Amino acid sequence: MAQDNMCKIRIVRGSKFADYLRHYQILVNGAVVGAVGTGGVLELVVPAGPLAIEAKVDWGAAGR
Repeated sequence: MAQDNMCKIRIVRGSKFADYLRHYQILVNGAVVGAVGTGGVLELVVPAGPLAIEAKVDWGAAGR
């Protein structure tokens, strides 16, 4: 895919106490593309256009 049709997404997770020991799985269009822990950063290169982005932990999910 040409670089013109791509974009970069940066997911930054703070270091708050809630879920401190858990990593969140990051999904793009339903596919797991990585994980981010407390205080972590995840950078992704994805196709440009509409995307469904979710963050999931073992007991729930956030986003879309």
